[in-house]
Order: sequence, then C-alpha cells, then structure tokens
Amino acid sequence: PSCALRAVGFVPFVDRRRPCCRLHTDPLHIHDTHHAHRDPVLNVLFAAVEMSPLAKVGGLGDVAGSLPHALRANGDDVRVAMPMHGAIERTALNLTHLLHAVKVPWPGGDERVDVWQADVRGVPVYLLENARYFGRPKVYGFDDDKERFLFFCDALLACAPHLGFRPDAVHAQDWHSALLLTRLAADD
Repeated sequence: PSCALRAVGFVPFVDRRRPCCRLHTDPLHIHDTHHAHRDPVLNVLFAAVEMSPLAKVGGLGDVAGSLPHALRANGDDVRVAMPMHGAIERTALNLTHLLHAVKVPWPGGDERVDVWQADVRGVPVYLLENARYFGRPKVYGFDDDKERFLFFCDALLACAPHLGFRPDAVHAQDWHSALLLTRLAADD
C-alpha cells in the first residue's frame, strides 16, 4: 500500500508448536532452550489510546505500558502510537516535535495533526496531537468517542509515511484502534 503500514495476520508471540519454546514464570519473558541465536528483529507498532504511565484508565493502559517494553528487551523494535490527550503531563516528558500540521482527510474538511515523540521506559512513543479530538481532560467518556478514535486511526495512517519507521506488524490495542486494521486491509 501507499502508506507505511500494512495489514498482517495474527503474529503469535510464542510458537506453541515448538516444544522447545516455553514461558518462564514471568509471562513477558520468552526463553528458547533450542535456539542459541536470536531471530531477526521484528518491527512492531502498537496503536493504543492509553498507555501507562502517560494516560492510564485501566488494564488496557497497563498492557500498552508493559508489553512494548518487554518486547524491546527481547530485541524487537517496538514503538507505540497514541493520542496526545489533554490529561498527559507534558512537562514531565522530553518531547521532540516530529511532524507539524499533517493533513488528515476527514468528512467536512481536512483536519491537521502534529506528532511528538517521547521515550517512555525505553520505548519510543508517537503522540498525535489534535486539540479538537484529543485536547480533553480525560481519555474516555465523551459523546463523540467513536469519532475521536476513528480520527486517531486515520491520523496515524496519514502520519505513518513520514515517521521513518516501517512496522512488520501493527498491534491494534482494543476496539479504539481496530479500525486502523480495517483501513489497512482496504488499502491492500
């Protein structure tokens, strides 16, 4: 597709067909007793609307805050994309402004989005900023939540070609970013 993202099928975290691969008591740590070498690096983009410690409402934020970190420790290049919610404490972050006023095709007229990058526990995080949809005091609970998260998906698609990162897999974290995968599939 023309964008830098592509739809992929399910990528298993552990190949259960190989008895030599087992999980330790720490479910985020894989130990391969058969292979001494590391498989090639997998580029993974997590698309999530919450991530601990930036914006956490529940378990979704916990997973997006811990799994990318664990996968990076395993040698993969994992990054997270999420909205720059108004509730995120910006002064605590060392932000880099990556993209300015990227055009997002949108019903009723194009919207614009800026992209900031922060490092959260060693994980690069792309924060998509749009005051209309994300500049709010909390993550959820608005009448237009469906529209807001559809915009997040479309904004990420518009920004992806300019980020300099081409993922092998996109992890859509719950329904909020699942529409991203349907857009990618339609683009194939």
